[in-house]
Amino acid sequence: MLVSAFHAFRRELKLCAGTNNRDGVGTFRGCLVCNGGKMRIVKSLFRRGVRQLNKWRLISPELTSRLLYFNVFGRFPDIDNPKDLNEKILAQAFRGDTSGWSELADKYAVRAYVEEKGLGDILVPMYGVWDTVEDIDFDSLPDSFVLKTTDGTARNIIVKDKSSLNPEAVRKQLRRWMDEKRINDEPHYQGIKRRIIAEHLLATDDGLAPTDYKIYCIGGRAEYCLACVNRDMRTFRGNFALFKLPEWRNINGIAENWKTDKMVRRPVHLEAMIDYAVRLAGDFPLVRVDFYEEEGKVFFGEMTFTSFAGRAEVFTQSMLCEIGDKVQLR
Repeated sequence: MLVSAFHAFRRELKLCAGTNNRDGVGTFRGCLVCNGGKMRIVKSLFRRGVRQLNKWRLISPELTSRLLYFNVFGRFPDIDNPKDLNEKILAQAFRGDTSGWSELADKYAVRAYVEEKGLGDILVPMYGVWDTVEDIDFDSLPDSFVLKTTDGTARNIIVKDKSSLNPEAVRKQLRRWMDEKRINDEPHYQGIKRRIIAEHLLATDDGLAPTDYKIYCIGGRAEYCLACVNRDMRTFRGNFALFKLPEWRNINGIAENWKTDKMVRRPVHLEAMIDYAVRLAGDFPLVRVDFYEEEGKVFFGEMTFTSFAGRAEVFTQSMLCEIGDKVQLR
């Protein structure tokens, strides 16, 4: 299997270079000088190949993460001597204490933690949780809702009008997600029991997702808020602005192709968000706590320990270093 996997991966690299070069590594290195669309194809094929090798469990979680990092930045992360935010995230994931991460990254299990902190009123209303696709009772659900798996990112099905819903098509998509083998570059997600939940739909009038306020807590302090706007409800791609907390000071720390050209308003309930984030973050060295502000109140989104999987492209390198300097790993 290892030999066949290697040859399959090498064929993908050859395709991206448009050559019959037998040296897979040399082919890839040659491709790195490509520009424009061809370079994007190279990166896409490389990423798919690495992910597949991981799903076959032919490469370790750490090697998978290192290769995917290389695919983004053109260098390997220094996990043993981390400097910037991305490297600190990876060092924490592969060298630190990750006990408790699985529970708090689980979109269903984390609800109990939020309630234990006395913050049950900021949870998005939930309509149901199911272990299998067949268990979903669509008749019990309201006219609009969102279905999501408890262990994934961008695995959401938005239902704005249940009368136009095709239940079998929805079941088919959810079954594909539920049966899919996980990529293991963020090992704590392996400890999450995969389930399906239905929640109240938070959506704006323009059809985009509501502004996502991502608060980075470092050593128990809310230091930065990464605001995600213009997020497409289908692809979940958006634009960003970064603010220093608690003063909500706009920082020029977003990479050019990720910046928003819109003014991002200060949340009406910013002080409450900061308080909630600190209470939920506890004494973790680094965790991101996400919130929404809709319908006149704050809603909890999620807790993330491996923000952007330790491969954040949205920040400038200088900002990655600035934030990384503040993180003291244990």
